[in-house]
Amino acid sequence: MSLFGYGKRIIFDHIGFLVTKDEHDQLCQRAEILDWAVKTGERRTFIITPPYGFPIELQTHHDVIDAQDTSSTIDKMQIVCTQAGFENDLKRLFIKKIEPIEPIIDHRTDIQEIHISNIELKASKDPCSVFSAFFQ
Repeated sequence: MSLFGYGKRIIFDHIGFLVTKDEHDQLCQRAEILDWAVKTGERRTFIITPPYGFPIELQTHHDVIDAQDTSSTIDKMQIVCTQAGFENDLKRLFIKKIEPIEPIIDHRTDIQEIHISNIELKASKDPCSVFSAFFQ
């Protein structure tokens, strides 16, 4: 799972997964079965998930990931959604539970908290007010 990327504005607008080409193709097929719009592009694929307020990016190019140390992992990510079902739909998409993601139902779409291992940063709040905890 990719960590953070640079955008034009400071907002939570998607989550991304670094996948192989084979995984990418299988995930796109399953997304279509879920009746999610799939828009493929040259550098990335977004699977649009309108019920949850943000798309999922499938990335197959390692050069776009902003990380020097590939041992970094996301251990916990609390994603706020406006409706239930995100966790089950992710499980159907990936054919397994994505352990780090903990959905919280509220009136907005946002990331509330994230815990990352093996990264050399201090615990802080990012510009989107997400609390980030880092562990060695």
